[in-house]
Amino acid sequence: LIEKGRDENGYYYFMRAACRIQNTEFESSRDDLLEALDRGYEEAYCYVYLTFCEYYLEDYEHVLSYAKEALSREPGDEYKGTLIYFQALANLNLGYFEESASCMTELLDMKEYKENGELYYYRGVSELTLEKYEEAYEDFNLALKYGVPSDEGDGDDENMKTMLYYNRGVAALALNRVDDAKSDLQKVVERNNNAELTEASEELLEILNGQGTAR
Repeated sequence: LIEKGRDENGYYYFMRAACRIQNTEFESSRDDLLEALDRGYEEAYCYVYLTFCEYYLEDYEHVLSYAKEALSREPGDEYKGTLIYFQALANLNLGYFEESASCMTELLDMKEYKENGELYYYRGVSELTLEKYEEAYEDFNLALKYGVPSDEGDGDDENMKTMLYYNRGVAALALNRVDDAKSDLQKVVERNNNAELTEASEELLEILNGQGTAR
């Protein structure tokens, strides 16, 4: 239908884009969505799908602009949380930590997200960077309480859990809770599934223990 020139208002470009998203063809889907907009198909879902595409293409500035436009057009409650989530992660990736934490808080205020450990973890990361150590420590505790599920949905994301222990250890150290910090850093060393964090934890433990090796 597109090849026959039967898409004056962009609808078929939008539908092809939706199919391409299902096949993870994010670049070609984005191109179709932009063509749909150029042809006058300015439905909220165009901006929703553009947000998805740009997130997976790691164009975070466009994620923010398209998500904002999508939310302003009220696409429906089924997309609101996802759009705010993408805004939160885009802000985090861009180093806009206050904005990222604010988005996470907005999500955590929603009933369906109150026990989402991943959101507490990401908010904690922003708070840690902003030197809000007490808030970060509490959020890392909640992330561990509720869990940080893997993409496969079968248990926790073990690498994220290691990062959680490391970041909570750093927050504890900043709060002068040395024993708590040592306990978390030792967990990172024992898990030994992230070489960079294992090495960093060993170095911190050496300093904290005043010894040559972490035990």
